[in-house]
Amino acid sequence: MLDCSSRPGEVKCDSNAKDIEPASDCGSDFAFPYFISFYVLCSFLIINLFVAVIMDNFDYLTRDWSILGPHHLDEFVRLWSEYDPDAKGRIKHLDVVTLLRKISPPLGFGKLCPHRVACKRLVSMNMPLNSDGTVLFNATLFAVVRTSLRIKTEGNIDDANAELRAVIKKIWKRTSPKLLDQVVPPPGVDDEVTVGKFYATFLIQDYFRRFKKRKEQEQKEGDKESQNTVTLQQYEMTPFSNCFPGGFLRNHSLFGSVWSSMRRGHSGFHRARSLKVNTTQAKVRSLVCIPAINYLNDIWSAAL
Repeated sequence: MLDCSSRPGEVKCDSNAKDIEPASDCGSDFAFPYFISFYVLCSFLIINLFVAVIMDNFDYLTRDWSILGPHHLDEFVRLWSEYDPDAKGRIKHLDVVTLLRKISPPLGFGKLCPHRVACKRLVSMNMPLNSDGTVLFNATLFAVVRTSLRIKTEGNIDDANAELRAVIKKIWKRTSPKLLDQVVPPPGVDDEVTVGKFYATFLIQDYFRRFKKRKEQEQKEGDKESQNTVTLQQYEMTPFSNCFPGGFLRNHSLFGSVWSSMRRGHSGFHRARSLKVNTTQAKVRSLVCIPAINYLNDIWSAAL
């Protein structure tokens, strides 16, 4: 700073400099404010700005993304524009479930959230439903944030809405009554249709259908078990002689073969050992008679 300042007789100009007389004095009094301001800016502004950038990046890398923050609101706006390309500020109430399932928690439900669980969470939201079946952007965003942060969601909903309206009027005094009625419906409007009431009706119908289907299935299984019981009783009452075609055990092919071998004597037993029954020619009824089969097994063992 002193080298650049004006000091007559001490600071001489370079003899090789152009447009300057040799052996003349150089320097300027502007050096004092210039170097002072430069030092102040570099010491207190540039260095602090550099440190702030480092701290901001460190905070970004170590941030807990599960905590609701402004970055979730940007995601909500981006996905809302897919269902509202004309930017009218409203979408169909049926698209609300799909929209919130696309948004990651904690603001949304996530892709892995079942449809029935998403409908249960929408029941707790008190978003007004318009006559054309649409919901507003402000009402939806406020209801989602309110449910995620659990702001005045416990107890009676009318009392909670009244308390929340009073808090909003106290903090944001310039909030228009129309916008306030959109995000927090006034208490005492029982006949107003909301998204929560719509999805509550949907869940009731779905539970009734599932209950009715389960009862019909149980009734079919009960009828099937009773039919099996009747069949078993008929089987127990079946005579021994009705187990084979013709009504007589002697007429059965397997019994006839064994009986003929036994009548031929000891020499025929060896042929009886190698006796092969053609199962395609034997016609056995669908109702198997256990006593007859046991009887044939005893005869066959005796023959061997």
